[in-house]
Amino acid sequence: MVLPNVTLTRLLLALLLAAVTAVASAQEHPRRQNAAQSEQQRSEQQRPSEARDSVLRLLPADAVTEHTVDIPAGRLAYTATAGTLSLFDQSGERSAAIYYTSYIAKGGGTNRPITFAFNGGPGAASALVAALDKESEFAGRAIHEWTAQVFRDETGTLLSGQYRLMVRTEREKARERKKYDAVVVEPYTDDQIDEIEAQYAGEGPRGAQPRWWEDVHEGDEVGPMVKGPLTVTDIVCWHAGMGMGLYGVKPLRLAYRNRARVPRFFHRDPLNVPDVMQRVHWDPEFARLAGNPTTFDYGRMRETWLIHLCTDWMGDDAWLWKLDCEFRCFNYVGDTQWLRGRVTRSYLAAGGRAAVDVELEAVNQRGELTTPGHATILLPSREHGPVRLPDPPGGARDLQGALHAISEEFGSEEGGRR
Repeated sequence: MVLPNVTLTRLLLALLLAAVTAVASAQEHPRRQNAAQSEQQRSEQQRPSEARDSVLRLLPADAVTEHTVDIPAGRLAYTATAGTLSLFDQSGERSAAIYYTSYIAKGGGTNRPITFAFNGGPGAASALVAALDKESEFAGRAIHEWTAQVFRDETGTLLSGQYRLMVRTEREKARERKKYDAVVVEPYTDDQIDEIEAQYAGEGPRGAQPRWWEDVHEGDEVGPMVKGPLTVTDIVCWHAGMGMGLYGVKPLRLAYRNRARVPRFFHRDPLNVPDVMQRVHWDPEFARLAGNPTTFDYGRMRETWLIHLCTDWMGDDAWLWKLDCEFRCFNYVGDTQWLRGRVTRSYLAAGGRAAVDVELEAVNQRGELTTPGHATILLPSREHGPVRLPDPPGGARDLQGALHAISEEFGSEEGGRR
């Protein structure tokens, strides 16, 4: 497996520690039940647990080996560990194990992790491929976690892969620094609202009309497309479509159990009621606690908007092969994003596939570039024929192979940048 090519002082190599808090659950049984029935039920309930434990006991002990690797900053000695992380159900019993490998630098002064933890359901797998401890103008300190993810359908056909960046910041420092405290979302005039609605009225997908590769040239414009002004209703609809996100946000008793599992994700509101920090997206007071002047979107909303810009332009016969973007500014409730693109390259990609590269951007009503990005789109060609779908990364045939391939690709790309 290829390690990212980074300096000794910035290489983050330490064992990922996973702590899972077990939450006891109680189930009310019928009051009138004879002893024989009760004993039989207990026996039946124990059998799945006993079978599961017997399987988990077959897992080998963690394997620890010593290695060195040459990087531009010198030779790095490290310890590699391959093992499993235990997961526990609500009764506190060990119910599953996740395979991981970790790499820990020797003599580096700090122990920070590069750990590959393999998990996901039957149709997905993911691995944490890098973690960077960086200084932040917004919050003092930020941890950048890069995760590789791959997906398949129920027949085993590989569908897609991605790198996902999660930035974790110090909320208290962000509140003290007030980097964005001067941002003001100004009211709109009637003319400005009319301009936005006229843009909406003129938008639509290309649909079944092919966009031929031969008809596309460098410098061609993509869009524009408008998204906004952002409302809390938009965020509610986002949640209705994609769920409540990574932290298992739930109501009432389920919220209580979640609070026991991740207590630091909860903060007290003005009524002293604990609630999830995710409330920053719909409650201005919570947003201010996180160092922002008001509520704001989820960055991945803008990612999907850039995808929408591409798919409206390219038509049904094309294929959006690759897309990346960066969230450089917050998108506050009341902000409007204007999305545009420009074709920067037209070429034959691997296997003679007709392709174009597109530079993307989202700019708000204050003229700030909030979300730059890039896309590679496969187009139908009169000469080269219809779109042929890309090959899986590294020629992989299953989730594990694809995950390994994109993890190695991440390492080589990051090494090249440095």
